[in-house]
Amino acid sequence: MKSRLTPQYITLIQNALLKSFWRERAFKVFLKSCNTPEKFIDSWQEEELKEEFIERIFKQLLVEEKGREVILKIAKFLMYQNNFPDLEHLLDADLRIQIAKEAVGRLKDFHKKQEEELYNYRLAQKAKMEFTKRQQKITRTLKSLQNFTEKLTELSKTIDHEISSIRFQDWFFELLDFYEIKNHKHYNQAGIETNGWFLFDNISYLVGIKFSAGRTSVIDIDHFYQEVISNPNCDMGLFLSISGYSKLAIEEASGDKTPIILIDHNHIYLALSGIMEFPDLIKKITRYTIESGRSYLSTEQFNR
Repeated sequence: MKSRLTPQYITLIQNALLKSFWRERAFKVFLKSCNTPEKFIDSWQEEELKEEFIERIFKQLLVEEKGREVILKIAKFLMYQNNFPDLEHLLDADLRIQIAKEAVGRLKDFHKKQEEELYNYRLAQKAKMEFTKRQQKITRTLKSLQNFTEKLTELSKTIDHEISSIRFQDWFFELLDFYEIKNHKHYNQAGIETNGWFLFDNISYLVGIKFSAGRTSVIDIDHFYQEVISNPNCDMGLFLSISGYSKLAIEEASGDKTPIILIDHNHIYLALSGIMEFPDLIKKITRYTIESGRSYLSTEQFNR
């Protein structure tokens, strides 16, 4: 961090201190009020000019952190001055008070400028730290997405196998976990397959998944539609078909107030490439479906 006690700042403090006091007693009382150590105050020699004394004790105070805090306090108290009672009894009081005010004014101006510089410096440091954090997060995210991509590529080698279908469902819910989307995985109990679900943007989605080389048919969509509308705990349904959908299936899913959104491998790879985060993708398609009644928004239509 940049130091506040620059040579110029110290000189301005010393000059304001020198010009603000005439009598030794008032001068020492002021130093004491700023927590200046007694040993420094008592070290003033008779033959030593006040200017020399100030310069000497400042050099000693600058050595340690506590001493530097004393100097900053001296500067603060000097800038708080509205009157100069120690100068008022002098014959040339008006002139000396004017000189003191000018010295304190220069100190205030420099202090204000320094405060602005320090503020801008802190903003720059904060921005730098935030940028570094973002870069690190992006790096971690891309590395994680690369792992998801590699797993999906490996699963695709055995597409249509039952075990791969189960693993793909696990893969999808791991992706939801990665994006910290609240979810509950599918499970099979007593031979009954139960759909998983997730909660995102205050909307609960029932999940349907098909991991096969063929496109999802209208029969699959109709069956999923019935599951969605009969489930009181879900607002909408998300169906993921890795190989896409037949035209009839898309038409069957679409309609006024349809509760179903459809995604396929194009949407998945858009998220895995880092072009669009998966939560943003879900939000975009959901909004499109609610507004248009169409369940499927191709990735080619995203920028239209």
